[in-house]
Formats: sequence, C-alpha cells, structure tokens
Amino acid sequence: MKYAKVAVEGLHYVSDMEFDYLVPLQYRDALRPGMRVLVPFGRGNARRRGIVTALSKKSDYDKPKPITRLCDTEPVLSAEMLSLVRWMSRRTFTSLYDCAKAVLPTGLGVKLRLFYSVNAGAEKSDAIDHPQKKRAVEYILSHRNLAEQQALLCELGDGGPNALRELCRDGVLSQGYDSERGIGDREVRMVSLAVDEEEAREYLKRCASKNPKHVPVVEFLIDTPVVSQKELIYMTGCSQSVIKTLNARGIVNLYYDEVYRRPYAKRQACAEPLSLSAEQAAAAEGILERMRVGFGVSLLYGVTGSGKTHVFYRLIDEVTASGRAAILMVPEISIASQTLDRLFLRYGDRVAVMHSGLSIGERLDEWKKIRTGKADVVVGTRSAVFAPAERIGLIIMDEEQEHTYKSESAPRYHAREAAMFRCKSHNAQLVLASATPSIESYYQASRGRYALFTLTKRYNQQPLPYVIVSDMRKELRSGNKSVLSRELVAELSQALSRGEQAILFLNRRGTNTFVSCRACGYVETCDHCSIALTYHQRNDRVMCHYCGFSKPAPGRCPDCDSEHIRYFGTGTQKAESDLSAAFPEALVLRMDADTTTRKFAHDRMLSAFREHEYDILLGTQMVTKGLDFENVTLVGVLAADLSLYTDDFRANERTFSLITQVCGRAGRGDKPGKALIQTYSPSHKVLELAFAQDYPGFYEEELKLRRAVVYPPFCDLCQVVFTCPEAETALKAAELYKEELLRISGSYGVKLMGIGPAPCAVAKANGRYRYKLIIKSRANEPFLDMTKALLRFIFSNSQLKDVLTYADINPLNIQ
Repeated sequence: MKYAKVAVEGLHYVSDMEFDYLVPLQYRDALRPGMRVLVPFGRGNARRRGIVTALSKKSDYDKPKPITRLCDTEPVLSAEMLSLVRWMSRRTFTSLYDCAKAVLPTGLGVKLRLFYSVNAGAEKSDAIDHPQKKRAVEYILSHRNLAEQQALLCELGDGGPNALRELCRDGVLSQGYDSERGIGDREVRMVSLAVDEEEAREYLKRCASKNPKHVPVVEFLIDTPVVSQKELIYMTGCSQSVIKTLNARGIVNLYYDEVYRRPYAKRQACAEPLSLSAEQAAAAEGILERMRVGFGVSLLYGVTGSGKTHVFYRLIDEVTASGRAAILMVPEISIASQTLDRLFLRYGDRVAVMHSGLSIGERLDEWKKIRTGKADVVVGTRSAVFAPAERIGLIIMDEEQEHTYKSESAPRYHAREAAMFRCKSHNAQLVLASATPSIESYYQASRGRYALFTLTKRYNQQPLPYVIVSDMRKELRSGNKSVLSRELVAELSQALSRGEQAILFLNRRGTNTFVSCRACGYVETCDHCSIALTYHQRNDRVMCHYCGFSKPAPGRCPDCDSEHIRYFGTGTQKAESDLSAAFPEALVLRMDADTTTRKFAHDRMLSAFREHEYDILLGTQMVTKGLDFENVTLVGVLAADLSLYTDDFRANERTFSLITQVCGRAGRGDKPGKALIQTYSPSHKVLELAFAQDYPGFYEEELKLRRAVVYPPFCDLCQVVFTCPEAETALKAAELYKEELLRISGSYGVKLMGIGPAPCAVAKANGRYRYKLIIKSRANEPFLDMTKALLRFIFSNSQLKDVLTYADINPLNIQ
C-alpha cells in the first residue's frame, strides 16, 4: 500500500495538518510530492483541492480515504519549495495550502467543477414530480448525460439548487467532480514535412498540374521543414484547406507546440564590458569571495548614485557563468521597468520577469521559462523570491529597507527572510543593497553577522545634490497657501529655462485629503472605515483609499445644509493643477496609483519622461528610488513632514529614507543637482541628518532610541489584530488573548513585554472594528508554539465566533 500526506485547502491555520490519503493503484507510479490532487474531505466527502507533501508506506489512520484524482502530470513544487512552504506556514501562522498557493503563479491555479449525470433508468422515476426537476433531467440528457453545475443552474433559475439537491437525494442524479487549470498553455499549430526531401520532390512532379496550389507549400517546407501554420499561410498565400489536404495525404504533419506569452519584446544581448571604480571592484570581489565559500549575507551600502547596479552585473555575470541562476528583487514595478531595460540589454532573452503588472498568462509563462532553465536571470518584485530556479547562486534585494518587501495579507512573509531560507537551501549568497539600509540589517552588519561593503562616492564623481530647505511656516505667514513655495517656483523656473527636468515628490494622491464644513465642523468620512474621504477632482468624487468606497462630492453640508463646504489638504492631483497654473508651458507627468493602473503604465511613463516628452515628473513614493535620469537636476519634496509624525516607531527611519532616496534622483548625469525640501519642521534632527545624507549619523541616533524603548533590532515584534462587526466583542477577544498570554507564557519559557490592547490606527475598516496587541519578545520556536496555542484558544471560543484574528511577526506597518 502507498499513502500520501496532503495539505488540504480551506482550513484555518490552527486546525491545519497534513492528512493521510490512500494512493489508488492507477496513480501509484505517477504520484510524486509537489503534485496537486482532488481528495474527499469531511463527513460529507466534499471534494477539495490539496497538494501532496510526502509519500509513505504507512499511515496513522486505519482506513484513509483514497485520492480522487491527480491535477498535475508532474510536480509543481520541488522538495526545496515544499520545505519553504512549511517554513512559511509556521512563521506566518497560515495554512500549508494557502502558503503553497502564494508560492505558485496565479495562472497555475486549479478550478473545481461539479457535474451532474442521470443515473441509468432514473429518467422515468416518480421522484421527477416537478416541472423544474423534469427540465433538469432533460437538459442533462440533451448534453450527453453530463452537465456542469453552473450551466445547469443558469438553465433552472430560482429554485434550481433545491431541485438538484432533491434529485440527488432521491437517486435520480449523481454528482462528479473535475478540475481544470485557471489559465491554459498557449499553443501554436505547427506544420512539418512528413516525408524526406526526395519523396517531397516526387510528389511535386505528380501534383504540379492537378494541384498547383500545393507546389509553393511543399517547396517552402523543403527549405524550412518546420513552420507555424500562420507563417506558412502568410509566406505562401495558401489556405487552411490546402494544408489539411496535404496532411490527409501524409505529406505534412500537423501538431501543436507550446509557446510562451512574452510580456516584453524579444531582445538580443549586446552587453558592453563593465567598467568598475576601485570601490565597486573591491565590493564585487569581496562578495564573490564569500560566494565561493558558500551561504552568507552581505550588505552593500552605497550613497545614492554610487553605482550599486554595476556591482550587481559583476555578480550576476559570475554566477550565471558557473551555470547557476541569479534573482534580482526590486521593491516597486516602476523600478523594475527601468532595471529591465538594462538587464535585457546585457542578458537578452535569458531574463525572466515576475511582477503583478503582467497578465496572469504572462506570469505563468515566465514561471515556466524559469522552471525549464530557459532563463537564468530573474528580476521582479516581492514574488520573485519564489522563482522556481533549480540552482540558485545569488539573490539580490535592491532597496532592501522598503516596506513593500513585506506582505500585508496572508501569508504575511518578508521577502528578506524567504530569500535567506532559499539561499541556505542552495548554499547561495544573499546581497542586501541600499543607500539607506534598514536599522535591523545595518545592526547585523555592524555585529559581523552580515558582511558590510561600502560605496562612499558617486559613480560619476559628481557631489551629492546641494540641499535647500524651504520653511513653509514663513511661506504661510507671508500669505502663500499654495503647496509650492516661492523658492521651489524660482528653482523650477531656472531649471526649465535651461531645458532641464525636475522630479517632485508628494506622498498623497487625490486632490484634497479631506472635505469639511466650515459652519458646523462636519467631516466627510467613509461609511465603512473610520477615516476621512479624499476628494478626487478628475471624477468629482470623494473616495476611501482604504476600502475603495466612493460617492459624489457634496455640494452642501449633509449635517447642517450649509454651503460652506471646503476642501483641505493637498494631494498629487491638486499639486499637478498648481504646477500647470504656475508653469503653463511646462508638461507635467503625474505618476501615482490613479495613473498607473493600466498594464505597462510605469514603463510608458518613465520612457516618455526619459525622452523629455515631459518636463516635470510629479509622483508618490514610486518616484523616490531607483530612477536614473541624466537630465534631472532638481528634486523637490513637497511635504517632508507627512511621514514623520505618526505613531509608528519606524516613522523616523521611513522619513529619513524617503528624503535621502528622493534627493538622490538629482544630479546623476554630468550636471550638478539640487534638492529642495519643503517642511514645517526644518530643525528636526531626522530631517537635518537627511539633508546632510548622513546615514551613519542617523543610524547611531536611531539605535539609541530603539535600545531605550526596546524595539527591533533588540527584540522581535508580534502584532496580533482582532476584528469584529461589534467593537465590544473585538476588545473582549483582545483582552482574553492577553490574559491567556500572561497565564501560559511562563510554561513556554517565553520572556515578553506587551502593549495594549488598543484600537488600531484605523479603528474601523470595511465595517469591522479593529483592536491590536503588540508583543515584544524573540520569535523563536517556543514563541511560535505559544502563539499558535493562543490563536487556537481564540478560534475555539464559541462566544468569539465572529472575531477574525491574525498574528504578524515584525510588521513594517503598525496597524
């Protein structure tokens, strides 16, 4: 007998496990770990999808149920990826199946389909006692006695589910399940000669007079033995009927060949030799030396414009030359688009791309391209860490400090930790790179756990941008209420008059950040979330950036019917309007979540800006890092204080990083650059260090603060969030969790500090009230075991059945 361990879909983490199933005789030779299957589950034996995690000759159950069918012909997860799935499940408190689903591309998903058939002789049963039941039986029989549930319900209309349920109960109908891939393979019909050249020419002699249309087709195939049907028709002018006739006569073969959907045009590599500075060469050789030894983590810290990308190329060249694969991760799609151009130029079609901007089919085909070894250089956002490369030699995380590397939905993994797991499995090197490394990474480097390599000079030998600080308090006192200070307007005028370009950063989209009544103080808020709605001028609506709710902008106050409705705060749409008014001749390109929804929008926008079709690039966080435009000499930060005064302990770090990174976009060519920072707090220590581009100084100051209040890197944080339609119930769950935590922590040997419970920063979202607990400890094995027990405690409490609870280790955004 043969048994399979199966991770089954639809289970909560606290009740998740690997279930034993009997492998039927017809599947014993084909089934391998990493393949997906359909299995009966629960008392009703409902069909569910699952993934095989292991095979064995023994089972812990007396009579395990048999596997219903296989969904794959070969494993979709390797042994290494199955290990990664188990690690993710334990670390993120997410079921095994959901972790496996996150690792695989969306297009590889399997859909379950339910079919009905009429049992033999049952079409005349007395149980068919209703017109709707009769119609159901007739419909199924008219479709060769097999009808899919969805089509059948459409035919029956209201009452259809009851009719089908009763017909199954009375033995008239039987149910069966099937599965299909969410996205199929892309195939092209191919034509090839089925005979040798001598036979083909003999056929030409025989058919030249009777079938003249066959001649050009056969002649073309003699010169090109294999061609797609589409190309053959185009090149010879023949019709499909000619090809079918040749196939029937045995002269040609027709078959389908899989081709990959290509998100980017086919490229040929034409890389120029690398020219590295002394600092770059030293860093590259140091990392390569560590790579030859085996697994390790290196931190490449370099000022903005120091040429970290050139070091990446040197490392990738070495790794791919040794027959291993390299993965380069970037935090934003906007960065990926510019990085891609350089990688395609250097490595051609050996590059595969993984990010959410591709279609589902394109993502699937890029995944298959990597899996088959046709691509050994992978570039993408967070999901690229799951690239199915067999022999990984290097993973690079560019801008490693960015919060986008942490998933904010289950499974809540950090790409850095997943990359470290994979590098250990492959005995590979992980390179973390940034001009503003995370405090945790720099701390590990300072202690010697990571190797530290530093680039102190810009690659083009230009100095860092000259920083101008504009005090917006003075602007307000002088009567300037615009988002543009007079100094910024003057600097923009000078840059534009010289034919140079500028990048402006404002981390709020929309036109105005809230709408209020001056008469009674009413603020327009979301119906489902406890936040103010943002006004968008383009569609004249107020919108919630949290849940997506929107409604027409009010003309009068809904509370007091006053006409004194006013719009406050400034977003990118308002800033764009102000810029166009101040510089009517300048072309302004706005880049935010509202303008980049279409496929390849980032690529088109950045390409247009690079070609100087626009003079000013205005955007949110996506314009702050990774962009390299030689003609940009001025960068402006319109509101440097936005991220500074929040209740997140990472506010200082995030603000310093944003300002440092955006300032670094200026002066990357031959012309010197300037950065103008607008702020209401010009003397704030964090801003002063950012203006000076002094990361070591900022690190020392921030580390003192983190040590004093015990925050990472001096502990791990676990954020536990409780949500419920009733605020009292959510709070009760949080309090019970804390009580149980204090009661059992000693038995697990866990030392901890707790904060809360307290309402989340957005106390209500999507109609659910939210409370949080912050726990400071070390996320070791006992802590993970204890947290699972606590989640089970809440999950099993019948009084808390409406409460949803999740735990997140080291969140980058405190809720």
